[in-house]
Amino acid sequence: MIEATLKFSIPSQHDGSLLECRIYHPLNEGRSSAGRCCAAIVAHPYAPLGGSMDDAVVQLIASACLADGLIVGIFNFRGAGRSQGRTSWQGKAEMEDYQSFIAFVLYYLHHLRRLSTEDRLLSTSQYLSSRGSLNDLSETNSLSPQLEPSSFQSLLLLAGYSYGALITMALPSSLELILAPFESPEPDSVFSEIRRCAETLALRSRKNGHQSSSTQNRPPSAATRGPDLLETRETPIAISRIDHNIRVAYILISPLHGIVRDFLTLWTLRNWSFSSPTSPTDLKLQTNPTLAIYGDSDIFVGIKQLRRWAVPLAEVEIAQGGNQFRHVEVAGASHFWHDEHHSHILGEEHYKVQEYQLVSAGLEIFIPFSTSEMLALRRHHLADTITKQDLDYATILAPRNF
Repeated sequence: MIEATLKFSIPSQHDGSLLECRIYHPLNEGRSSAGRCCAAIVAHPYAPLGGSMDDAVVQLIASACLADGLIVGIFNFRGAGRSQGRTSWQGKAEMEDYQSFIAFVLYYLHHLRRLSTEDRLLSTSQYLSSRGSLNDLSETNSLSPQLEPSSFQSLLLLAGYSYGALITMALPSSLELILAPFESPEPDSVFSEIRRCAETLALRSRKNGHQSSSTQNRPPSAATRGPDLLETRETPIAISRIDHNIRVAYILISPLHGIVRDFLTLWTLRNWSFSSPTSPTDLKLQTNPTLAIYGDSDIFVGIKQLRRWAVPLAEVEIAQGGNQFRHVEVAGASHFWHDEHHSHILGEEHYKVQEYQLVSAGLEIFIPFSTSEMLALRRHHLADTITKQDLDYATILAPRNF
Protein backbone atom coordinates (compact mmCIF):
# COMPACT_ATOMS: atom_id res chain seq x y z
CA MET A 1 0.00 0.00 0.00
CA ILE A 2 1.21 3.53 -0.76
CA GLU A 3 2.43 5.94 1.90
CA ALA A 4 -0.38 7.56 3.83
CA THR A 5 -1.20 11.11 2.75
CA LEU A 6 -2.00 12.08 6.33
CA LYS A 7 -1.20 10.54 9.70
CA PHE A 8 -2.91 12.15 12.66
CA SER A 9 -5.11 11.60 15.68
CA ILE A 10 -8.59 12.75 16.64
CA PRO A 11 -10.44 12.54 19.95
CA SER A 12 -13.20 9.99 20.31
CA GLN A 13 -16.59 11.49 21.04
CA HIS A 14 -17.04 8.74 23.64
CA ASP A 15 -14.46 9.99 26.14
CA GLY A 16 -11.86 12.08 24.32
CA SER A 17 -9.36 9.22 23.90
CA LEU A 18 -7.04 9.98 20.99
CA LEU A 19 -7.47 7.64 18.01
CA GLU A 20 -4.67 6.95 15.55
CA CYS A 21 -5.85 7.66 11.99
CA ARG A 22 -4.62 7.68 8.40
CA ILE A 23 -5.96 9.14 5.17
CA TYR A 24 -4.88 7.90 1.75
CA HIS A 25 -5.41 9.75 -1.52
CA PRO A 26 -5.20 7.89 -4.84
CA LEU A 27 -1.95 8.53 -6.68
CA ASN A 28 -3.89 9.83 -9.66
CA GLU A 29 -7.16 11.34 -8.51
CA GLY A 30 -7.77 12.71 -11.98
CA ARG A 31 -8.57 9.23 -13.29
CA SER A 32 -11.98 9.29 -11.64
CA SER A 33 -14.87 11.70 -11.67
CA ALA A 34 -15.58 10.36 -8.18
CA GLY A 35 -12.61 12.39 -6.91
CA ARG A 36 -13.27 14.12 -3.65
CA CYS A 37 -16.90 13.11 -3.36
CA CYS A 38 -16.18 9.42 -2.76
CA ALA A 39 -14.49 7.85 0.23
CA ALA A 40 -14.19 4.54 2.02
CA ILE A 41 -13.55 3.70 5.67
CA VAL A 42 -12.39 0.23 6.70
CA ALA A 43 -12.70 -0.93 10.33
CA HIS A 44 -10.32 -3.53 11.73
CA PRO A 45 -10.72 -6.76 13.79
CA TYR A 46 -10.76 -7.18 17.57
CA ALA A 47 -7.78 -5.40 19.15
CA PRO A 48 -7.12 -7.86 22.04
CA LEU A 49 -6.60 -10.58 19.41
CA GLY A 50 -4.11 -8.49 17.46
CA GLY A 51 -6.51 -6.54 15.25
CA SER A 52 -5.43 -3.14 13.94
CA MET A 53 -5.63 -1.01 10.82
CA ASP A 54 -2.48 -2.78 9.59
CA ASP A 55 -4.38 -6.07 9.32
CA ALA A 56 -3.83 -7.75 5.93
CA VAL A 57 -7.54 -7.93 5.04
CA VAL A 58 -8.07 -4.28 6.00
CA GLN A 59 -5.12 -3.33 3.82
CA LEU A 60 -6.47 -5.44 0.93
CA ILE A 61 -9.85 -3.70 0.95
CA ALA A 62 -8.27 -0.28 1.43
CA SER A 63 -5.90 -0.87 -1.50
CA ALA A 64 -8.79 -1.95 -3.73
CA CYS A 65 -10.69 1.22 -2.85
CA LEU A 66 -7.64 3.35 -3.63
CA ALA A 67 -7.23 1.61 -6.97
CA ASP A 68 -10.82 2.55 -7.80
CA GLY A 69 -10.11 6.21 -7.11
CA LEU A 70 -11.64 6.58 -3.65
CA ILE A 71 -10.09 8.49 -0.79
CA VAL A 72 -9.55 5.93 1.98
CA GLY A 73 -9.57 6.35 5.74
CA ILE A 74 -8.48 3.76 8.29
CA PHE A 75 -8.10 4.12 12.03
CA ASN A 76 -7.33 2.17 15.17
CA PHE A 77 -10.10 1.58 17.66
CA ARG A 78 -9.25 2.35 21.30
CA GLY A 79 -6.63 -0.04 22.62
CA ALA A 80 -5.19 -0.83 19.17
CA GLY A 81 -1.88 0.49 17.86
CA ARG A 82 -1.16 3.95 19.24
CA SER A 83 -4.77 4.77 20.05
CA GLN A 84 -5.45 5.56 23.68
CA GLY A 85 -7.81 3.69 25.96
CA ARG A 86 -8.62 0.01 26.06
CA THR A 87 -11.13 -2.24 24.33
CA SER A 88 -14.58 -2.10 25.90
CA TRP A 89 -16.62 -5.17 26.82
CA GLN A 90 -19.78 -4.22 24.98
CA GLY A 91 -18.59 -2.31 21.90
CA LYS A 92 -20.40 0.97 22.56
CA ALA A 93 -17.16 2.92 22.93
CA GLU A 94 -15.85 1.47 19.66
CA MET A 95 -19.05 2.42 17.88
CA GLU A 96 -18.52 6.02 18.99
CA ASP A 97 -14.88 5.79 17.89
CA TYR A 98 -16.13 4.82 14.43
CA GLN A 99 -18.73 7.61 14.39
CA SER A 100 -16.03 10.13 15.31
CA PHE A 101 -13.92 9.06 12.34
CA ILE A 102 -16.94 9.05 10.00
CA ALA A 103 -17.66 12.66 10.96
CA PHE A 104 -14.02 13.59 10.44
CA VAL A 105 -13.95 12.03 6.96
CA LEU A 106 -17.20 13.69 5.89
CA TYR A 107 -16.06 17.13 7.04
CA TYR A 108 -12.65 16.53 5.45
CA LEU A 109 -14.32 15.74 2.10
CA HIS A 110 -16.64 18.71 2.54
CA HIS A 111 -13.72 21.11 2.90
CA LEU A 112 -11.74 19.53 0.05
CA ARG A 113 -14.69 20.05 -2.25
CA ARG A 114 -15.23 23.60 -1.01
CA LEU A 115 -11.56 24.43 -1.60
CA SER A 116 -11.68 22.86 -5.04
CA THR A 117 -14.71 24.96 -5.94
CA GLU A 118 -12.99 28.12 -4.72
CA ASP A 119 -9.87 27.28 -6.73
CA ARG A 120 -11.90 26.78 -9.90
CA LEU A 121 -13.84 29.99 -9.40
CA LEU A 122 -10.59 31.85 -8.80
CA SER A 123 -9.10 30.39 -11.97
CA THR A 124 -12.21 31.45 -13.89
CA SER A 125 -12.09 34.99 -12.52
CA GLN A 126 -8.37 35.27 -13.32
CA TYR A 127 -9.01 34.08 -16.86
CA LEU A 128 -11.82 36.57 -17.38
CA SER A 129 -9.75 39.33 -15.80
CA SER A 130 -6.86 38.61 -18.16
CA ARG A 131 -9.29 39.09 -21.04
CA GLY A 132 -10.52 42.35 -19.59
CA SER A 133 -14.07 41.06 -19.15
CA LEU A 134 -14.48 40.12 -15.52
CA ASN A 135 -18.20 39.43 -15.14
CA ASP A 136 -20.30 38.71 -12.11
CA LEU A 137 -19.20 35.32 -10.78
CA SER A 138 -22.83 34.44 -10.13
CA GLU A 139 -23.20 34.24 -13.91
CA THR A 140 -20.16 31.99 -14.09
CA ASN A 141 -21.67 29.78 -11.41
CA SER A 142 -24.93 29.47 -13.31
CA LEU A 143 -22.99 28.37 -16.37
CA SER A 144 -20.87 25.93 -14.37
CA PRO A 145 -23.09 23.88 -12.03
CA GLN A 146 -20.32 21.30 -11.69
CA LEU A 147 -18.47 23.78 -9.50
CA GLU A 148 -21.11 23.63 -6.80
CA PRO A 149 -20.46 20.97 -4.15
CA SER A 150 -24.19 20.42 -3.67
CA SER A 151 -24.50 19.23 -7.28
CA PHE A 152 -22.50 16.10 -6.45
CA GLN A 153 -23.85 13.05 -4.72
CA SER A 154 -21.13 11.73 -2.47
CA LEU A 155 -20.54 8.08 -1.75
CA LEU A 156 -19.34 6.87 1.64
CA LEU A 157 -18.42 3.20 1.74
CA LEU A 158 -18.38 1.85 5.30
CA ALA A 159 -16.52 -1.44 5.52
CA GLY A 160 -15.58 -3.68 8.39
CA TYR A 161 -13.80 -6.97 8.85
CA SER A 162 -14.69 -9.38 11.68
CA TYR A 163 -15.18 -7.23 14.79
CA GLY A 164 -15.02 -4.21 12.50
CA ALA A 165 -18.01 -5.59 10.57
CA LEU A 166 -19.91 -6.02 13.84
CA ILE A 167 -19.32 -2.37 14.77
CA THR A 168 -20.22 -1.26 11.24
CA MET A 169 -23.58 -3.00 11.57
CA ALA A 170 -24.18 -1.37 14.95
CA LEU A 171 -23.77 2.16 13.58
CA PRO A 172 -26.86 4.41 13.50
CA SER A 173 -29.04 3.87 10.47
CA SER A 174 -28.52 7.36 9.02
CA LEU A 175 -25.66 9.82 8.68
CA GLU A 176 -27.95 12.55 10.01
CA LEU A 177 -27.95 10.81 13.39
CA ILE A 178 -24.17 10.48 13.34
CA LEU A 179 -23.59 14.10 12.32
CA ALA A 180 -26.22 15.69 14.58
CA PRO A 181 -23.86 16.50 17.50
CA PHE A 182 -21.36 18.01 15.04
CA GLU A 183 -23.76 20.54 13.51
CA SER A 184 -23.58 23.20 16.24
CA PRO A 185 -20.95 22.00 18.72
CA GLU A 186 -19.76 23.77 21.83
CA PRO A 187 -16.42 25.54 21.15
CA ASP A 188 -14.31 23.34 23.44
CA SER A 189 -16.06 20.02 22.75
CA VAL A 190 -14.55 17.01 21.01
CA PHE A 191 -17.05 17.60 18.20
CA SER A 192 -15.52 21.03 17.56
CA GLU A 193 -12.01 19.59 17.73
CA ILE A 194 -12.85 16.95 15.12
CA ARG A 195 -14.35 19.57 12.80
CA ARG A 196 -11.36 21.88 13.21
CA CYS A 197 -8.98 19.00 12.58
CA ALA A 198 -10.84 18.09 9.37
CA GLU A 199 -10.71 21.66 8.06
CA THR A 200 -7.06 22.15 9.02
CA LEU A 201 -5.98 18.92 7.34
CA ALA A 202 -8.03 19.65 4.22
CA LEU A 203 -6.25 23.01 3.92
CA ARG A 204 -2.86 21.39 4.41
CA SER A 205 -3.64 18.59 2.01
CA ARG A 206 -4.68 21.10 -0.62
CA LYS A 207 -1.62 23.27 0.03
CA ASN A 208 0.75 20.29 -0.16
CA GLY A 209 -0.72 19.21 -3.49
CA HIS A 210 -1.74 15.65 -2.53
CA GLN A 211 -2.69 15.00 -6.17
CA SER A 212 0.96 14.88 -7.13
CA SER A 213 2.42 11.39 -7.14
CA SER A 214 5.82 12.79 -6.15
CA THR A 215 4.27 14.10 -2.96
CA GLN A 216 2.96 10.66 -2.10
CA ASN A 217 6.44 9.13 -2.13
CA ARG A 218 8.01 11.57 0.32
CA PRO A 219 8.42 10.71 4.01
CA PRO A 220 5.55 12.12 6.07
CA SER A 221 6.26 15.69 7.13
CA ALA A 222 4.88 17.62 10.05
CA ALA A 223 2.06 18.70 7.78
CA THR A 224 1.13 15.20 6.74
CA ARG A 225 1.24 13.99 10.32
CA GLY A 226 -1.68 16.29 11.06
CA PRO A 227 -2.35 19.16 13.42
CA ASP A 228 -1.74 19.21 17.10
CA LEU A 229 -5.00 19.35 19.01
CA LEU A 230 -3.83 22.46 20.86
CA GLU A 231 -3.33 24.12 17.49
CA THR A 232 -6.83 23.20 16.32
CA ARG A 233 -8.35 24.64 19.50
CA GLU A 234 -6.86 28.02 18.56
CA THR A 235 -8.36 27.90 15.06
CA PRO A 236 -11.90 29.34 14.85
CA ILE A 237 -14.31 26.75 13.54
CA ALA A 238 -15.83 27.68 10.20
CA ILE A 239 -19.58 28.16 10.02
CA SER A 240 -20.28 25.53 7.41
CA ARG A 241 -23.05 22.97 7.22
CA ILE A 242 -22.14 19.68 5.64
CA ASP A 243 -24.05 18.46 2.61
CA HIS A 244 -26.29 15.49 3.47
CA ASN A 245 -26.61 14.36 -0.16
CA ILE A 246 -24.48 11.31 0.61
CA ARG A 247 -25.07 7.74 -0.51
CA VAL A 248 -23.97 5.14 2.04
CA ALA A 249 -22.92 1.60 1.21
CA TYR A 250 -21.61 -1.27 3.33
CA ILE A 251 -19.15 -4.15 3.01
CA LEU A 252 -19.18 -6.72 5.82
CA ILE A 253 -16.33 -9.23 5.75
CA SER A 254 -16.52 -12.30 8.01
CA PRO A 255 -19.21 -10.71 10.22
CA LEU A 256 -19.32 -12.11 13.73
CA HIS A 257 -22.40 -14.01 14.80
CA GLY A 258 -23.86 -16.03 17.64
CA ILE A 259 -22.33 -16.12 21.12
CA VAL A 260 -19.31 -13.92 20.41
CA ARG A 261 -21.42 -11.27 18.73
CA ASP A 262 -24.13 -11.24 21.38
CA PHE A 263 -21.55 -11.07 24.18
CA LEU A 264 -19.87 -8.04 22.62
CA THR A 265 -23.05 -6.14 21.78
CA LEU A 266 -25.57 -6.83 24.52
CA TRP A 267 -26.27 -3.10 24.73
CA THR A 268 -27.70 -2.67 21.23
CA LEU A 269 -28.22 -5.68 18.98
CA ARG A 270 -30.56 -8.59 19.42
CA ASN A 271 -29.81 -12.27 18.88
CA TRP A 272 -29.73 -13.05 15.18
CA SER A 273 -30.95 -16.60 15.72
CA PHE A 274 -34.41 -15.49 16.88
CA SER A 275 -34.90 -12.42 14.73
CA SER A 276 -37.01 -11.43 11.80
CA PRO A 277 -35.24 -9.19 9.28
CA THR A 278 -37.24 -6.06 10.08
CA SER A 279 -35.05 -4.21 12.61
CA PRO A 280 -33.49 -0.80 11.85
CA THR A 281 -30.12 -2.55 11.55
CA ASP A 282 -31.46 -4.96 8.95
CA LEU A 283 -33.34 -2.25 7.06
CA LYS A 284 -30.15 -0.23 6.88
CA LEU A 285 -28.45 -3.11 5.09
CA GLN A 286 -31.43 -3.80 2.85
CA THR A 287 -32.03 -0.22 1.70
CA ASN A 288 -28.37 0.64 1.02
CA PRO A 289 -25.99 -1.27 -1.29
CA THR A 290 -24.51 -3.95 0.99
CA LEU A 291 -22.27 -6.95 0.49
CA ALA A 292 -21.70 -9.53 3.23
CA ILE A 293 -18.95 -11.98 2.35
CA TYR A 294 -17.91 -14.93 4.50
CA GLY A 295 -16.30 -18.34 4.24
CA ASP A 296 -17.95 -21.65 5.02
CA SER A 297 -14.92 -22.70 7.11
CA ASP A 298 -15.02 -19.82 9.59
CA ILE A 299 -13.72 -21.08 12.95
CA PHE A 300 -15.59 -18.41 14.93
CA VAL A 301 -18.99 -18.58 13.28
CA GLY A 302 -20.95 -21.62 12.16
CA ILE A 303 -21.96 -21.49 8.51
CA LYS A 304 -25.51 -22.57 9.38
CA GLN A 305 -25.87 -19.56 11.67
CA LEU A 306 -24.62 -17.22 8.97
CA ARG A 307 -27.01 -18.71 6.43
CA ARG A 308 -29.94 -18.34 8.83
CA TRP A 309 -29.09 -14.66 9.04
CA ALA A 310 -28.06 -13.79 5.47
CA VAL A 311 -30.53 -15.76 3.36
CA PRO A 312 -33.76 -14.39 4.92
CA LEU A 313 -32.27 -10.90 4.98
CA ALA A 314 -31.70 -11.02 1.22
CA GLU A 315 -35.16 -12.46 0.47
CA VAL A 316 -37.28 -9.78 2.14
CA GLU A 317 -39.05 -7.61 -0.41
CA ILE A 318 -38.44 -3.88 -0.12
CA ALA A 319 -41.02 -1.61 -1.76
CA GLN A 320 -38.88 1.36 -2.74
CA GLY A 321 -35.58 0.67 -4.47
CA GLY A 322 -35.68 -3.06 -3.90
CA ASN A 323 -33.63 -5.16 -1.49
CA GLN A 324 -29.97 -4.16 -1.92
CA PHE A 325 -28.47 -6.69 0.48
CA ARG A 326 -26.23 -9.30 -1.17
CA HIS A 327 -24.26 -12.09 0.45
CA VAL A 328 -21.53 -14.34 -0.89
CA GLU A 329 -20.42 -17.59 0.69
CA VAL A 330 -16.92 -18.64 -0.36
CA ALA A 331 -16.23 -22.37 -0.28
CA GLY A 332 -13.22 -23.33 1.85
CA ALA A 333 -12.48 -19.80 3.04
CA SER A 334 -11.66 -19.27 6.71
CA HIS A 335 -12.31 -16.30 8.96
CA PHE A 336 -8.83 -14.93 8.23
CA TRP A 337 -8.66 -15.24 4.41
CA HIS A 338 -5.05 -16.39 4.60
CA ASP A 339 -5.19 -18.45 1.42
CA GLU A 340 -4.12 -16.44 -1.64
CA HIS A 341 -6.90 -17.94 -3.75
CA HIS A 342 -9.60 -16.89 -1.29
CA SER A 343 -8.03 -13.45 -0.82
CA HIS A 344 -8.32 -12.95 -4.57
CA ILE A 345 -11.99 -13.87 -4.44
CA LEU A 346 -12.47 -11.39 -1.60
CA GLY A 347 -10.93 -8.66 -3.73
CA GLU A 348 -13.12 -9.54 -6.71
CA GLU A 349 -16.31 -9.49 -4.65
CA HIS A 350 -15.36 -6.13 -3.19
CA TYR A 351 -14.72 -4.80 -6.69
CA LYS A 352 -18.10 -6.02 -7.90
CA VAL A 353 -20.19 -4.43 -5.19
CA GLN A 354 -18.18 -1.21 -5.21
CA GLU A 355 -18.81 -0.70 -8.92
CA TYR A 356 -22.52 -1.08 -8.25
CA GLN A 357 -22.33 1.43 -5.42
CA LEU A 358 -20.56 4.00 -7.59
CA VAL A 359 -23.01 3.56 -10.44
CA SER A 360 -25.91 3.85 -7.98
CA ALA A 361 -24.51 7.18 -6.84
CA GLY A 362 -24.43 8.44 -10.43
CA LEU A 363 -20.63 8.38 -10.65
CA GLU A 364 -18.28 7.14 -13.35
CA ILE A 365 -14.87 5.68 -12.65
CA PHE A 366 -12.17 4.06 -14.76
CA ILE A 367 -12.31 0.28 -14.44
CA PRO A 368 -9.53 -1.89 -15.94
CA PHE A 369 -11.77 -4.92 -16.64
CA SER A 370 -14.34 -5.60 -19.29
CA THR A 371 -17.65 -7.26 -18.49
CA SER A 372 -16.58 -10.55 -20.05
CA GLU A 373 -13.25 -10.56 -18.22
CA MET A 374 -14.89 -9.96 -14.86
CA LEU A 375 -17.49 -12.68 -15.41
CA ALA A 376 -14.75 -15.07 -16.55
CA LEU A 377 -12.84 -14.41 -13.34
CA ARG A 378 -15.94 -15.09 -11.27
CA ARG A 379 -16.74 -18.29 -13.19
CA HIS A 380 -13.18 -19.50 -12.68
CA HIS A 381 -12.89 -18.71 -8.98
CA LEU A 382 -16.45 -19.41 -7.87
CA ALA A 383 -17.29 -22.37 -10.07
CA ASP A 384 -18.61 -24.41 -7.15
CA THR A 385 -20.75 -21.73 -5.52
CA ILE A 386 -21.80 -19.24 -8.20
CA THR A 387 -25.43 -19.21 -9.31
CA LYS A 388 -27.26 -17.77 -12.29
CA GLN A 389 -28.56 -15.03 -10.02
CA ASP A 390 -24.96 -14.15 -9.12
CA LEU A 391 -24.07 -13.90 -12.80
CA ASP A 392 -27.11 -11.75 -13.53
CA TYR A 393 -26.17 -9.50 -10.62
CA ALA A 394 -22.56 -9.34 -11.82
CA THR A 395 -23.83 -8.26 -15.24
CA ILE A 396 -25.79 -5.44 -13.63
CA LEU A 397 -22.71 -4.38 -11.67
CA ALA A 398 -20.33 -4.70 -14.60
CA PRO A 399 -18.20 -1.72 -15.72
CA ARG A 400 -19.87 0.73 -18.07
CA ASN A 401 -18.65 3.04 -20.83
CA PHE A 402 -14.93 2.50 -20.56
